[in-house]
Amino acid sequence: MQPPTEWEALVARFAEPHRELVVRFALEAPKHFSPAGCEYYRRGVEALLNLGRGEKLALAYLEAAPAIAREVGEDAAEAARREAAKLASMTSGEVIERFLATLPLVARRLGDADLFTNYLTFVHQLASLAPRALRPLFAHLEPLLDTLTLGGLRRWALFGAELHRQDTAALTAYFSLESAEAKAKLQEERRGTLFVDIHRKLNAYLRALWGRDFWLKPNQADRNEFRPYIDDFVLHLPDAVDRVGALDGAAVYRAIAAHMAAHLVYGGGAHDPRGLGSLERALYGFLEDLRVEYAAAQAFPGLGHAWAELARHSAPPPNRHPAAQWLLTLIDHCYHRWGWRTDPVDAPLPEPLAACAERIVDAIACPAEASRKHVRMLLEPLRAALEATDAGTPMARDVEALPLGYRDDNRIVWHFDAESLTRKLHAMRRQPVRRIVPLMEFINEVDTETQSDTPDEIWVPATPIYDDDGITFQEKYGSPRIAGPFFYDEWDERAQCYRPDWVSCFEYPAPLGELEPLDALYREHLPVVKRLRKIVERLRPQGVQRERKLEDGDELDLTPAIDAMVHARAGLPFDPRITLRHKLLKRDIAVCLLLDLSASTNETPHGAHHSVLDASRAATLLLAEAIERIGDPLAILGFHSDGREDVRLYPIKRFGERWGENAKKRLAGINGAFSTRMGAALRHAGTLLKQQPQKRKLLLLVTDGEPADIDERDPNHLRRDARRAVDELWGNGVYTYCLTLDPGADRYVAQIFGKHYTVIDRVDKLPERLPRLFAALTR
Repeated sequence: MQPPTEWEALVARFAEPHRELVVRFALEAPKHFSPAGCEYYRRGVEALLNLGRGEKLALAYLEAAPAIAREVGEDAAEAARREAAKLASMTSGEVIERFLATLPLVARRLGDADLFTNYLTFVHQLASLAPRALRPLFAHLEPLLDTLTLGGLRRWALFGAELHRQDTAALTAYFSLESAEAKAKLQEERRGTLFVDIHRKLNAYLRALWGRDFWLKPNQADRNEFRPYIDDFVLHLPDAVDRVGALDGAAVYRAIAAHMAAHLVYGGGAHDPRGLGSLERALYGFLEDLRVEYAAAQAFPGLGHAWAELARHSAPPPNRHPAAQWLLTLIDHCYHRWGWRTDPVDAPLPEPLAACAERIVDAIACPAEASRKHVRMLLEPLRAALEATDAGTPMARDVEALPLGYRDDNRIVWHFDAESLTRKLHAMRRQPVRRIVPLMEFINEVDTETQSDTPDEIWVPATPIYDDDGITFQEKYGSPRIAGPFFYDEWDERAQCYRPDWVSCFEYPAPLGELEPLDALYREHLPVVKRLRKIVERLRPQGVQRERKLEDGDELDLTPAIDAMVHARAGLPFDPRITLRHKLLKRDIAVCLLLDLSASTNETPHGAHHSVLDASRAATLLLAEAIERIGDPLAILGFHSDGREDVRLYPIKRFGERWGENAKKRLAGINGAFSTRMGAALRHAGTLLKQQPQKRKLLLLVTDGEPADIDERDPNHLRRDARRAVDELWGNGVYTYCLTLDPGADRYVAQIFGKHYTVIDRVDKLPERLPRLFAALTR
């Protein structure tokens, strides 16, 4: 095996037995790192080799870095290399080698770049305090990480290092898990359920509930006052939780995550904190928690029982204002009224709060929009009820310190709103600005050495720059201009809800092809063309139509006018509709043809003379020629998909563009590839149709199979989503019709399009059937 050019000098520095291993990792580096990451990877190996601690240190990093990058990112791999270099002045090369060898395990168990960085800081701290503890620690790291959180590991290790700093034998026994102190401290720091053991199940649980993905991140919950929180759409949960009552750690995690997700799903939008005191803000968060919990439990009743069990085992800290206990009792009262807890609430409420509790229960049980308004209206009565008690007005911290560990800190109530969401999504989806600049400014200012894959601006010279062969640099070296992404929801039949912004669509420029094969297809179908011309002539609007009996026409209709005058002079009733209007006959319909360009369209069915793609080209050519003569607005799109994040659409002809040589070249250049995510393509084509002013809108789909994609195993999911897309289009006035070339389509096509489909058994019949179908649908 030959190494990459930039690795040749480095490979030569290793001993002969190790060179093959180095070359193998060098060749596999692009699979794990970006181009810049590959360079940092190579330099990292070289830097560790330059430490003079032997080849094993560099080989350990060479093997560990790809695994670290895969788990927590390539920046973490570079941070690990820097920490290894720092440890070189503190401990032996053998210990550093062991440190590097255990890092893939650490990255896999922690699963977060920030926690991984904190682990590196902890190792450096321990090396400064007791370097002899590192060797036994790394030898027993796996059982320690299986038992402790990172915070627990730090407390356990630093306790032992301080306790046995002057006793090497006792220090080794402690970190080898042999001493009684080590086992006792380990038991003290042990937590019930670790986030790393549950986070995949937690993701699946939330997706099963609401049909969408949530970002989860563990945080060190070393402080007793730690509260979960939501920041930039990420749910920050504790890295470990203990059993609470009848709920084990996994159930507690589910309750915490469900409450936080409920804020994202059922949140009430923007809440301006201006004009509210700290107590009002705390009470508003308290009421908003109840509201989103009720909304979530209406859809999933079991959630309420879990929250009620956690609230049952909550008690306010000592020396707090009595309002803390009253608010906990108020929560129990609401949970009891909603049926989430069956046992009665024993603790009484002061009279003002008891009356307010009934109002809260009734107000939150209203429909979502009404309950949001009621929550805002209840803020002042709740504050007044608390102030009316004998204990006086509580402080905001008394409300915020309620020991409800399953609730977040409510920063989302004030920081999450529709405007900020739009702003953040816009920033994520922001497209670079394109500027047309004078030629000399372009030449003098543009520095291609600092180009970026995500530029803020794209400069286009006002005058094309030609190469020596007469072709512009843009045509030779420019990347195609891709429009998008366009985000569309996708229907989840099991969850009975939409997955928001689930699919990303992009409009790619259609490649240009040669016209000769297209002309040959046209000549081959000349008999069909001649038959279609008669149909086209019947469809073309001809002349004008005279509309009579109008009160507000453009000119006088002489005969009705004379009759009306005779009746009027005779004193008889007369018809005032004595005008007429000449109306130019024209069709009021817009058409979009959507072509399936999946890989299967390249195949030629048994007994056919053309592939599915060639038959689609011929049919599109004949239809476009016919519609061009009729004068109806027409758009032609091809589509295929490579997963939900890359649905590609190729505009062959846009609305307002004439059917000419350029459009024909695009039709000739299309090719089949990838899969068929039909629902997203239908929604995108429907969006283009809805922008047209015509009253009638027709979407024709030509496909050779059922919806499918590489990232979706359930065949029914994409069928149901396509059906939902068809229903959405119908609701927006877009008539959708499918022509399928799949002989076995009867088993699924009716589920998607109802009765609005045609199965064509012979591919060669498509060029004739498609224009005839168009004529029948638009007559």
